[in-house]
Amino acid sequence: MLSDVSHLPLSLLYVVVFVLGAILGAFANYVVDALGLTPRYRSAWRKLPTEYISARPARHWYERLPLFGALTLAPVVFASSKSRASARSASGGVSVIPGWEGRWFWLRLFLVELLFALLILWRFSVWTRYGVTAHTVGGWGIETVFYWLALCASLVDLDDYVIPDLIIIPGAALGLILTTFVPLDGSFFPLTRFPLDFTGERYSYSIALWLGAVARRLGLHCSVSTLLTLLLALAWSFWNFSLLDRRFYPGKLGWGRAAKLFLRRIVRSPLTPVVGLCWLLGLFALLGLMILEPISAPRGANFSPSHFDLLTNSFLGLCVGALLIWAVRLIGGASLGREAMGFGDVLLGGVIGSFLGWQGAVVVFFLAPFLGMVFGLTRRAVGAQTEIPYGPFLCLASLVYLIKLDFFTGIFAVYFDDPVFIAIVGAIGFVLLAVMLLALRVLKSTLRG
Repeated sequence: MLSDVSHLPLSLLYVVVFVLGAILGAFANYVVDALGLTPRYRSAWRKLPTEYISARPARHWYERLPLFGALTLAPVVFASSKSRASARSASGGVSVIPGWEGRWFWLRLFLVELLFALLILWRFSVWTRYGVTAHTVGGWGIETVFYWLALCASLVDLDDYVIPDLIIIPGAALGLILTTFVPLDGSFFPLTRFPLDFTGERYSYSIALWLGAVARRLGLHCSVSTLLTLLLALAWSFWNFSLLDRRFYPGKLGWGRAAKLFLRRIVRSPLTPVVGLCWLLGLFALLGLMILEPISAPRGANFSPSHFDLLTNSFLGLCVGALLIWAVRLIGGASLGREAMGFGDVLLGGVIGSFLGWQGAVVVFFLAPFLGMVFGLTRRAVGAQTEIPYGPFLCLASLVYLIKLDFFTGIFAVYFDDPVFIAIVGAIGFVLLAVMLLALRVLKSTLRG
């Protein structure tokens, strides 16, 4: 199919990609309104409830068109105050449609659709500059899915300071699936290099072959596929458990009551069936991968990463991305005496790692605070609210990383090949973070008397 598409004029492909981007941007506007904590009806794709129909008549078909539809809202929003007052009285006191509070809200809809379309069009031109192949389209497709998820998460976080589970859970699953099975040439993210090289230099990037060599050194006789499947199944189970409503307060309620309340919350939560289904599907996928791709011996001199290698690399990124943000959450909460970061940011870090690998998760983790600092200082200078959502800066740092992937890989490749060095630097960084936050807390308490 791609061979047929590759013969089409690039100008036509660019038009198709731009239209696709505009449609995805419009869909993102709909998802943001639908999944936010506060119900909003900015997107024309949402059906207005009965109580708002008198304030705003039924929407026309052209209002649902990407780009053009957002522009058609401008004359409606800028209607005279008299007509708006009559609409309020006719609707029984309804002042305004949720999401229509400002006159310029439609401009955000338009910019989201336009900028997202331009972004994926530009990335398509970068990926296909040497030809339209399965590898280049696969890499562009993974980036597009990731950008769309990041866009939705960022906009909801900006609106309501929360990142919905219905974005996080499918996002993590898509990251694992796409980076494992979509054809790539290895240029989307760098594979993990393993330091204990028992199998030769050419296999040092294969988790399957490296783990098999370690198992043989330890005297284990199970197959590499079985061992990898068990390890990934345990990690997958832990990840899904972390998504549940697992609040446990033995200090306040006692172990018995806390355990009963813990189980009751999990059973009654509407999120539990969704997480349980994802967990079971993941286990069946791992079992199918073990059966279809058994790994027991070296595969020749020309190394090509197996699906197990790609899946493990993606899952390692998921765990590293989540644990880095989780560590900041725990250290910040203990040092400042209040919640320093929401758990949605922790899970978003896992989604980013599942797409970018653990190296990308590390770079994003260190890059995002600088972007957030610039925004926070600017906001403080104009006297706006000091609390800012962190999710958009994680997503923005991910965008910078993907755009400058060769730059970051060239700088940090030598350090990424030494996980011990990375672990030591990370431990020192977390200790310094705890000391700095604790000192900040003491300073604030002293200044307040």
